[in-house]
Amino acid sequence: MDPIIEKYKHLGNLDFRGHVSGGEKKEILRKTKVLVNTGIHEAIPVSFLEAISYGVRILSCQNPDDLSSDNGRFTGQIFGGWLG
Repeated sequence: MDPIIEKYKHLGNLDFRGHVSGGEKKEILRKTKVLVNTGIHEAIPVSFLEAISYGVRILSCQNPDDLSSDNGRFTGQIFGGWLG
């Protein structure tokens, strides 16, 4: 992840949080407008469901049961490989 984070860390409106839980996660979701899903293989990550429960929009290359397109933006599927 380091090369990807390095490439985009200068963007003021993008924050790579890693794993968070409990009250910290709730506070983040209250302030968040868009969840950018970085996983390309997960079908329905819990993070999608948590984001939707807070009214947060989803940006993802996965669209299980139209969950992303109905609650944000489906970018089109990415099948894997290193983007380097």
